[in-house]
Amino acid sequence: MKTLKLNENNNEELLTVAGEIVQGGGVAVVPTDTVYGIVCDGLNKIAKDRIFEIKGRPGNKPLIGFVNTIEKV
Repeated sequence: MKTLKLNENNNEELLTVAGEIVQGGGVAVVPTDTVYGIVCDGLNKIAKDRIFEIKGRPGNKPLIGFVNTIEKV
């Protein structure tokens, strides 16, 4: 596990690292406006299964997915 602290000077670096982790099939925890989110590539079943495991979430309770265009919906 890699832990990086977010500050006003390293936003771009941390975004790059999180992107590399997700693209590599990993899971990252990222801050949002109000809470921290656990993120992965939504098309990667192994990564999604890892989120279920981390959260202790039953497999029949879906995760939220975000897309950046209406066409991807």
